[in-house]
Amino acid sequence: AFTEMDAANGYDIWLLDIRKRQVHAFQRTPFNEFGGRFSPDGQWFAYQSDESGGNEVYVQPVSGSGEKWRVSMGGGTYPRWSPNGKELFFVSGNRIMAVEVMSSDGFSASSPRMLFQTPDDTGPGLDWDISPDGQRFLLVHAAEQTVAATQLTVIMNWSEELKRLVPTN
Repeated sequence: AFTEMDAANGYDIWLLDIRKRQVHAFQRTPFNEFGGRFSPDGQWFAYQSDESGGNEVYVQPVSGSGEKWRVSMGGGTYPRWSPNGKELFFVSGNRIMAVEVMSSDGFSASSPRMLFQTPDDTGPGLDWDISPDGQRFLLVHAAEQTVAATQLTVIMNWSEELKRLVPTN
């Protein structure tokens, strides 16, 4: 899956069938769709769209049947599936949210619940994920920069300097 931007439709999601070497539009609308993720079983695709007026998370069958479900309420971005596919997580502001997913006969999801707030006011954006065992969340947090760099050191002929410092025997 990849996102492509064009002037007429904004951001759209496209799928590449590697076996057939064919590309087809998955979501091509006047709205912006991006941030897509396949479910672990490959049957479902979660993505964000601004079709409701703000970014929300939707789930749709990979088969492209046209049926879709909105799983976030009051904002949702950057969806991530749990490794077992039984939960879908997303960002809402600076909160990590979760919905329980039932997908054996069709698709249904519970109401969103907050798991925790992130340290950043804006949330983690693309820089977050779930550990492979599903037990931890990994977030990139921007470090505070308190001192500006005032000195720059340039080493000329650094390869010779390296040979001097680390001789090979």
